[in-house]
Amino acid sequence: MKILEGNIWVGTGSGLHKMVETVMAGKTHFSFIRIPLKSNPEDTITDKYIHVITSDTKKQLWVGSNAGLFKLDLKQMTTPNPVLVWFSKKNNRLSNTSVTAIAIDQSGNVWTGGRNGIDLISYPGENIRNLSVSGSLQRGMASNLVSVLFSASNGDLWIGYADRGIQVVRNTTPSRPVSDTISFERINTVSTISTLSKGNAISFYEDRITNGVIWTGFNAGGVVRLVPVTKNFITNNLTASPLPSPFVTTIIKQNDDNIWIGTPSGLLSYNRSTKKYILVSPSNHVEKPVNEEYINGLVLSRDNKVIFGTGKYLYKVTKINDRMIASPTELPDDIDGNSLRTIVTDNAGNIYIVMLYSIYKFDPVLNVFTPVMRIQDQNKLKDRSFYLSCYYIDLSGNHWLGTSGGLEYFPKTSTQATPDFTKPVSYIHQQQDTNSLRNQSILCIAEDKNQNIWLGTMNGLTRVVVEKGKNRFLNYSTLNGLKNNVIYAIIPDQKTGHLWLSTNNGLTEFDPNGIAVANYDVHDGLQSNEFNSYASYKAPDGEMFFGGIEGYTSFYPEQIKLDLTPPLISITSIILNGNRLVNLAEYQQSNTIDLKYKDNSFTVNFIGLHYADPQKNQYAYRLEGFQSDWIYSGSSTQVNFSQLPPGNYVFKVKAANSDGIYNSEGAMFVINIKPPFYKTIWFYLIIAVFIAGVLWGLHKYRLSMKLEQVKEVEKIRRATAADFHDELGHKLTIISWFAEILKNKIGIDQKELRPHLDKIIDTSGTLYHTMKDMLWAMDPDKDSIYDLYSQIREFGQELFDSTGVLFDAGKISEDLKNEIISPAAKRHVLLIFKEVMHNSLKHAHSTQTHLELVKETNFIKFRFRDNGSGFKMNGHNVGHGLNNVKRRALLIDAHIDIHSEGTGTVAELDLSLENLN
Repeated sequence: MKILEGNIWVGTGSGLHKMVETVMAGKTHFSFIRIPLKSNPEDTITDKYIHVITSDTKKQLWVGSNAGLFKLDLKQMTTPNPVLVWFSKKNNRLSNTSVTAIAIDQSGNVWTGGRNGIDLISYPGENIRNLSVSGSLQRGMASNLVSVLFSASNGDLWIGYADRGIQVVRNTTPSRPVSDTISFERINTVSTISTLSKGNAISFYEDRITNGVIWTGFNAGGVVRLVPVTKNFITNNLTASPLPSPFVTTIIKQNDDNIWIGTPSGLLSYNRSTKKYILVSPSNHVEKPVNEEYINGLVLSRDNKVIFGTGKYLYKVTKINDRMIASPTELPDDIDGNSLRTIVTDNAGNIYIVMLYSIYKFDPVLNVFTPVMRIQDQNKLKDRSFYLSCYYIDLSGNHWLGTSGGLEYFPKTSTQATPDFTKPVSYIHQQQDTNSLRNQSILCIAEDKNQNIWLGTMNGLTRVVVEKGKNRFLNYSTLNGLKNNVIYAIIPDQKTGHLWLSTNNGLTEFDPNGIAVANYDVHDGLQSNEFNSYASYKAPDGEMFFGGIEGYTSFYPEQIKLDLTPPLISITSIILNGNRLVNLAEYQQSNTIDLKYKDNSFTVNFIGLHYADPQKNQYAYRLEGFQSDWIYSGSSTQVNFSQLPPGNYVFKVKAANSDGIYNSEGAMFVINIKPPFYKTIWFYLIIAVFIAGVLWGLHKYRLSMKLEQVKEVEKIRRATAADFHDELGHKLTIISWFAEILKNKIGIDQKELRPHLDKIIDTSGTLYHTMKDMLWAMDPDKDSIYDLYSQIREFGQELFDSTGVLFDAGKISEDLKNEIISPAAKRHVLLIFKEVMHNSLKHAHSTQTHLELVKETNFIKFRFRDNGSGFKMNGHNVGHGLNNVKRRALLIDAHIDIHSEGTGTVAELDLSLENLN
């Protein structure tokens, strides 16, 4: 069946049919019209079985049947005979009578298949080429039994066989000369799938989401996903090597053609142009053949000579005719059990031999070993788990030594040609210190373009940070996107500044800012996922080599192509409280879900649709309103949220493909968790109104109680004032009266008693006036500023009466009757001005005095003035009275100012309106 031009075309055992839709009386009816497959009435077609239907860009329908291949013009379907051309074996045009497969490539060429191979109809001119296993126009064709053909969007043509799996013809788009040989390519896979080479392929489908991915269906082998390898990694699995194992221990590139490969069983020279291997042979006087030795180290000398090492020997390679001969030099044997670990060169091309417990500098011209440093600690020498692992000299001349037990640092000073190797700065991993080494075992050391030192360890990547002359460490792991925490080798890319890390699970391209750019594994064309220590090399032209357990992989970083197509991301389900599934179809338009407060624990499931390497798709999510940053969850497609508080949240998720390319939009859902009724704003408002009512009631009650207390206190004050006035005044009068009587009855012989009686009479009078002031202060009916001023004025009138001193008082506003003053403040103000007036009468010798009250915005000012002789303001003529006045003013938080102007004295008291009560 095929849908073309809005019509459904059906191939059956009895021919080709077109489905027709008609509407009669408001009802839709379907019927089928049989299309005759004859180009002219004289055609004799007996077998009308239809296998396949397709169309081209010219609106032509191609039909494959048991009778051959038919081409129909869709624009002429209304004519009695729309068939333009009939191709068949009977008319000597096709190799197949029965056409079971058709594919039309992007150039318009028609590929047909059957039991006798493939017929290629090329345009223009409809030239036909027959391709078969025994034919001369093909190379590598697997079988003649073609069951399905498919033209991909990139120009590749896929062939499915009934008995030999699948093959591909690359780039069929360019027009091919008739005599051009067509190459059939077998499909290489990273895993063994027998159906690819043996199974019966019945269908192809090109993924619409992930470019280049082809899905293949097999009659008895299920569905296989074919992913193109496009990363430009060059991998050599050593399949043609003369050695039994593809395990690579070390590797270098001597020139564009020659690659030197160290293995556990010898050294190979591989020519990339001829694809030939040469096994390095030993010279005649070596006890153990080098082709049976484990190659530990491999470097190029300054004159481009190959030098490599085994456990006890160092070799220089010489080419003699077509043979590679290794000439040995025995390594120093100064420590028991010492053997070669690796060989390194510094930036100047010097060669260093790193052994288990010592380091030597080697001169390849003189064959001389010069000691650089050796382990002196006897405990380390006895510990067979301790050894030197790697060595590096940075651009500043500092030496870095990695060991199985930490890092040794030998700083170079400006006064030294080389560091003091007897005084290393040692660093170890400390469990509680995040600024210490991530792991004790250092596997490799490298320096990036910014002269940062990087350490690869058995448990992550470490950067050395120099601060104020001291070193601390920043550590990175799989949490930062590393493919694996076992870092075998580090090669910096000087162009991008990125680091390339070989690990125990693939390659990582790492940005020194702290995040992995991309991860690669065997599916991207690597030799395997497992690499080896010391098996890395960066050539002068920038090509990088990493060796592993299945050969080596090389590449130029700038040529690595990333898949820039991000995944489509979809939220597949939301599960409430672990058991209730939300029907997301109901919320597709609004993308908003309202949840009850009891549903505040839920699980969100999502998936990124990208099929190049789906297990490497990465995800990141964020719940806005709860999380401010993206949470990178790796390959996990599920996230749980528990006991979220009520509120509005926006869940967002994005996905990255296997090359770390994230989609910018992602998927999202708005999730509103409604609060329980006791957490709604209406409930809060009701509670607030209720509490406010209770507080207002309590306030009113307290205020009424306080008013009652005030009334009671005022009542007591009035009664006390009246009682004191009556009783105390009466008693003082009696005391004074009896004292006068006694004074008059004293005889001449008792005249010494008169002064005492006078004292009693004066004290009684003074006490009466004092108590009179106190009782007046206690009277609640006299608590206003108006009453206070009136009392002071009355006192002044009494004091200056009959003294010859004129006393004058200013008027006072009736409004001040409402300005209430506390009894204590009222009494202190009264006593202050009584003191001032007494001093004026006693010492000023004035003729005129004046009292006034002035009300300002924030305070009330009492002012008394006389025109007397004044007094000196130098501090030597200040008596107890003035000090007493200042003390009383301080008690009521008032400001008193007494100053003499030479011809008079002014006393001013400022009383804040806020402090009246």
